[in-house]
Amino acid sequence: MNQHLTICYFGGYRLNYPRNLFYRQALQQLGVRVIECQVSVKPRNIVKALQLIRLFWQGPHCADVMFVAEFNHVLVPLAWVLARWRNMPLIFDPGLSYYDEHVLRAKDVARNSLYGIYLLWMETLAYRLSDIVIWFTPVDDEYFQIISSEDKSKKE
Repeated sequence: MNQHLTICYFGGYRLNYPRNLFYRQALQQLGVRVIECQVSVKPRNIVKALQLIRLFWQGPHCADVMFVAEFNHVLVPLAWVLARWRNMPLIFDPGLSYYDEHVLRAKDVARNSLYGIYLLWMETLAYRLSDIVIWFTPVDDEYFQIISSEDKSKKE
């Protein structure tokens, strides 16, 4: 790994959450500089977005890659704008599919409801804006192929 590579780890996430803790530590062990652009998961998304914009100007804007943490689907469009402005590739780790979890599996949100349509739209947009989407299982891959008409090369 390039010793001079810098990643902006972006989103509303818990610092000690095992998934993102693993990524950050693994990247650092590989010699990658990780600059955290992190806010609490608790505020509303608009508040998170404003806080992230402020934090981004304080340092991570000089990163080589933007990495959006898990469960931050709604923040991907903001990350995309910031990444494109600085000519950075955008990597997204969805962690899960809100649409799959709530509409297709638990069925606690109706497919044709306003919220169901919103979840599908938000998720599809997040996947399409990302240069790389990280998946872990064949089931994830199957779902990605269903929801995204994008090239398979975006899936890692």
